[in-house]
Amino acid sequence: MRPPRGVLTALMVGCAILWLLPVVWVLVTSLKLTANIVKLPPEWIPWPATLAHYGEVLFSSSRTARIGRAFLNSTIVSLGAVVLVVFTSALTAYRWPACAFRAATRSSPSSWAVS
Repeated sequence: MRPPRGVLTALMVGCAILWLLPVVWVLVTSLKLTANIVKLPPEWIPWPATLAHYGEVLFSSSRTARIGRAFLNSTIVSLGAVVLVVFTSALTAYRWPACAFRAATRSSPSSWAVS
């Protein structure tokens, strides 16, 4: 016997909230001032909110690793890989219909696998 649909929906919503809670906490903490990060009791809505930590992590090289440079390197490598794959796929796709047609006209199935 299956549980009612409402129970399954409530269970899934509860699991989703439980799964998203750490992500929301990290986002909220990143917007807090440095002095307010370890403040008790914790506040869920930081005031005043600041983006200073993002600037420090992405563009500063004094205290943190150069994450901005790592993002740039990853972007260059991934875009290069995408361009290479799309180019070689386009070359293959241009020739593929002729190969498929030629294979269909041969008489034996073993010759189809070879082409």
